[in-house]
Amino acid sequence: MEFEPSTPAGAPLPYCVAWLEHNLPDSFRKGELYQVYLRVENRGSRHWHASDAGGQWVELAVYIGGALHRTARIPHDVAPGEDVFVTIPLAFPLDAEDGKWTVTVSFLEQNVAWFHEAGAEPLVVDIRAEEPEQGTLAEVCALARRSNWGMWLPTEGITRSRTGRRYPTFIEHAQGSRIRDSEGNEWIDYVMAGGGAVLGYAHPEVQAAIGRQLASSAVVTIAHVLEIKVTQMLCDMIPCAEMVLFGKHGSDVCTAAIRTARLHTGRRKVLYTGYHGWHDWYAEILQPKLKDPSEAPTLFRFDLNDASSFDALVEAHRGQIAAVILEPAAQAATLDHAPCDADPAFLRHVADVCRAQGCVLIFDEIVTGFRYPHGSVQQATGVIPDLACFGKALSAGMPLSALVGRRDVMQTSLYAAYMPTFRGEVYSLAAAAAALGIHQRLDVPGKINDFGITLKDAINQLSRELNVRGGMIGVPFRMLYRFDEPNALRRVMMRTLLQQELLQRGILTFRGFMLPSMAHGALEIEQTVSAFRGALTRVQEVAADGSFVRHLEIPFF
Repeated sequence: MEFEPSTPAGAPLPYCVAWLEHNLPDSFRKGELYQVYLRVENRGSRHWHASDAGGQWVELAVYIGGALHRTARIPHDVAPGEDVFVTIPLAFPLDAEDGKWTVTVSFLEQNVAWFHEAGAEPLVVDIRAEEPEQGTLAEVCALARRSNWGMWLPTEGITRSRTGRRYPTFIEHAQGSRIRDSEGNEWIDYVMAGGGAVLGYAHPEVQAAIGRQLASSAVVTIAHVLEIKVTQMLCDMIPCAEMVLFGKHGSDVCTAAIRTARLHTGRRKVLYTGYHGWHDWYAEILQPKLKDPSEAPTLFRFDLNDASSFDALVEAHRGQIAAVILEPAAQAATLDHAPCDADPAFLRHVADVCRAQGCVLIFDEIVTGFRYPHGSVQQATGVIPDLACFGKALSAGMPLSALVGRRDVMQTSLYAAYMPTFRGEVYSLAAAAAALGIHQRLDVPGKINDFGITLKDAINQLSRELNVRGGMIGVPFRMLYRFDEPNALRRVMMRTLLQQELLQRGILTFRGFMLPSMAHGALEIEQTVSAFRGALTRVQEVAADGSFVRHLEIPFF
């Protein structure tokens, strides 16, 4: 129900706004995305509510040329006298009246313009409309904005910095540790296809192995001999592997593992820690709206290396647990916490409990496989699971994954309704055979570990030289930079500005996470440390005067 607020005589105005800072530009290109940052103070007597609060929520409304463009809720409640940072992505239209847009930002309460009615002045900015960019990359970006947002975009669609430097959007070439777009812009890549290209992009031995199979079809009716060759290599290299089942990505084999465990034990419940893909059994953790509220929960989370949280769940669900699935090391929980290493004592405890309880222990080694010291957590710690999931580095960037494990458990997978058409795709199996051969000859994890330690130490030394309160944290093959800033909002702004400045200086990370590959070497360390020097210096300068609103260009990380 709507209501019109009243103001007693002599009382402070209920709606009063001070527009403290904004980053709206003087000019911008038609059809492009822009990330707006605003800092606004509540100078009225009314409390601004971020949630419903009886229908009295407050949001910003953005108008372009008089037409409502979008609305955005404030991120938290704002009391009188407090200020708030608000971020709003804008898509500037292709049409502009008299060569400009008039952007008006005002507040609404319960979808009504009480702020306007009470005389609260809106923010009004005229922006000169520039003609759209031309060229192949501009055309691809425009088409993606219209028709395909399914890919990962490091800056969520912001294509170019105000400095003129292109942000990475769509690339045309990847080689070694570097990617290039169609305009020749290059970045040192520390994402490496989500960790899949552990040997580097387009490794010559892997490329040659694929090339030798191109005269034959990628998929055939009957299993190719390469499938059995790669099976044998995995059984030789992975301690728990007595049988193998292939898929195309990590979600495939994690799902196959859970189905197999449930069939093998006749139970439904699963204890987990870490990330285990996007298939339905786990997706309800990522998006709770996918869960049927009428169904009893079957997934229960514990903390890695925390025996008490694990034991409590085991006791609560004793006799009902089909499987325990965990990323045994390098879990990337948040942007403020280091990916943690494996605790062998904890893993042994979990394995002992699983065997005593008759449930299936599953190691999700999609990330750690062929990257962790000695090639896997189970090899390094001596803790052997019943089943294990491998992918990413398995085939040096080609789409292939594998579920491996004990014969008696794996035999149940034959009845798990698991029948992907492309699981035996030949080109990826050829890549896997070549990649596994390289892993048998070379200590790839050791080389990556050495590189990661050297880079981590160099950046941390640089941080000390620049008096930056922060540093690289995590394991050498999966690390990120964390600022030791107690204020959560400032920490997010510093983190975002750092990534923005690194992108402008040719360094690509995934939300700050860095996964080195064997293709990264001394030159990459030199260039990366140089980029960090410039980026951290800029963060220090902006943090000193608090001018984040004027300098941030990309969405919050």
